[in-house]
Amino acid sequence: MLIKHKLILNTVLLVVALVAMLGLFYTTQTNLEKLNSAKNLVVHQQVNMLTLRRHEKDFLARLDLSYEQKFNETMNSLFKDQARLKNVMDAYSIETNTLLELTQDFKEYQADFLSVVTASKKLGLTPEKGLQGELRSAVHNIESELSALNQDALLVSMLQLRRHEKDFMLRNDPKYIASFNKTLDQLESALGKASLPTDKTQLLSSLTEQYRKSFNEYTDGKKALGLTSKEGKLLVMRASIHKTETALDALEVQLTQAIHAKTAFSMMLTEILCGIIIVVGVLFAWIINRTINSALSTIQTTMREIQTTH
Repeated sequence: MLIKHKLILNTVLLVVALVAMLGLFYTTQTNLEKLNSAKNLVVHQQVNMLTLRRHEKDFLARLDLSYEQKFNETMNSLFKDQARLKNVMDAYSIETNTLLELTQDFKEYQADFLSVVTASKKLGLTPEKGLQGELRSAVHNIESELSALNQDALLVSMLQLRRHEKDFMLRNDPKYIASFNKTLDQLESALGKASLPTDKTQLLSSLTEQYRKSFNEYTDGKKALGLTSKEGKLLVMRASIHKTETALDALEVQLTQAIHAKTAFSMMLTEILCGIIIVVGVLFAWIINRTINSALSTIQTTMREIQTTH
């Protein structure tokens, strides 16, 4: 091979080596960007988690069904992020058990929240709806009859019952249940002693029993929902929230570790390949240089021999 051809080959090899190194750096950078985008998806889920908690608190505070819709919309957005995250993790052979557990935890949280919404609807989102509406109707029926009969003393007992009822609704304290039933027993006893027509006594007794039934159904529903955040459906939802937050933190740690491991591996691979390219390039340049020097040495020897003979 001519020296000219060897020099051209050397140049071509250097260009190929540089292109290979640039390609390696580009691939490494692209992979790291994708992995960081996966971590950003986790951060976005953490933001969505806070948004879910806000919608949950707003619903419990205002009993407005628009927050149920907002909750579900945010949850759907979160599930889409998880699907994209799973694709990235599968592409880089990152274990997805934690992600799958997290998805299940979010589904449980959503189911628990919807259970709370359903229980709240049953109790009544406004005083006119649900068990609250039935309770209000029962009260008004009794008050109307007592007012028509001019039974002021019995109306006073009704006011005490309303006070116990409202106190329970405001404070969620079980002691008002006992106070309500005790006062209602006294009212029924007073009805039996009052000088009222038999049909009116029977009607009022029926109405008071309906009032008692409606109130006790309401209190039972309230207990099922949870008189505090540490009871009933509220406690179940709270537990699912904490489980979800723990799984989300674990996923963030897992991805952080995976990114560090992939980064270290990519850097090591880059260093090894760069080292190989440099060694091969230097070795080939040395071989060409040696060949050129050998050829030049032969020419010099030949020229000296010619000078000596002449």
